[in-house]
Amino acid sequence: MAIADRERALARQGSSQRRAEAVRALERLRVGDVIRVPSGRRAGLAVVLDPGNAGFGEPKPLVLTQDRWAGRVTSADFSGPAEVLARVRVPKNFNPRSPAARRDLAAEVTATGLDRHAGRRNRSRGNGEDHELALLRIQLRQHPCHACEEREEHARWAERRHRLQRDTEQLREKVAGRTGSLARTFDNVCDLLASRGYLTAAGEVTDAGRMLARIWTEADLLVAECLRRGVWDGLAPAELAAAVSVVLYEARRDGDERASVPRGALSDAVDATQKLWAELEVDEAARGLDLTREPDLGFVWPILRWARGEDLAKVLASGHNLEGEMPAGDFVRWARQVVDLLGQVAEAASATPRLREAARAAMGAVNRGVLAYNAVG
Repeated sequence: MAIADRERALARQGSSQRRAEAVRALERLRVGDVIRVPSGRRAGLAVVLDPGNAGFGEPKPLVLTQDRWAGRVTSADFSGPAEVLARVRVPKNFNPRSPAARRDLAAEVTATGLDRHAGRRNRSRGNGEDHELALLRIQLRQHPCHACEEREEHARWAERRHRLQRDTEQLREKVAGRTGSLARTFDNVCDLLASRGYLTAAGEVTDAGRMLARIWTEADLLVAECLRRGVWDGLAPAELAAAVSVVLYEARRDGDERASVPRGALSDAVDATQKLWAELEVDEAARGLDLTREPDLGFVWPILRWARGEDLAKVLASGHNLEGEMPAGDFVRWARQVVDLLGQVAEAASATPRLREAARAAMGAVNRGVLAYNAVG
């Protein structure tokens, strides 16, 4: 296995060196140089029409072959340095698109008498001359197991074991990396909850933490903060439904335009919710977390009008910031989530009696018409 690793390393090193040598040789070419393209469809003698080394990157000389093909070649077309074999005169105003000009110049290349298929046979030092590789081969022959009659079969099993062991180590490193990342995230979340009173310094769950545990939404921490700060207290049922929608709703597409909100108590509650989110965002970012997304105001007007008893057509048309009329299916889906969150607010320990009453009334106001039919279905 050590011999195989060394051979692969030498192969990569040799390939890199040959490519670098080919690039340096191409950079030295001049107009009129006759070179030999060693392989490929354009193999054979060629004359340089343009060195192609004036710009950035590797040179790409424009050449004309004995077969009258004109085009550019790169270092990938050469297995080693491009050797200048002869020189011919290239007319100053040579036009590679002219068949007659290509024929005459190709004839001059042929007139040099060079063999188009002859190549350089001497190569740079091969793997067999590498001292480390030679030492490994000596050690292999001197190993006690080298004379074993079942050596090849045992070697195949040893190679299989080595491959499985290598794969196992890679998987362990991957799992360890992910586990470490998950553990760090867990510790940071616990630190955030402790800083806001949901956990004690010893990791015990507080009353606020038990209240948080009963909230089932992606923005559960923001909802809990709104309840503890009394952000939604004093809102009418329809306003409460609209206020809680901002922590649930997520528009299909991002937009720069901020949705409008009715003035008054609802506007104040929405502003306070956004301020709480901004505080949470700062605390989360300080701990490398990104858990609570920004409130979205796009569902405020539709759910507010629906909770006030307006018909569905007007409600769907009220989403003026949603690229036209809101689909009825989207409205029903988001309204059902609003009802579910209102039910959690009504049962929350931190909710005041007035807020619980408003939440239950909001549930009844929203759960009507198409939503009531959907619930029964």
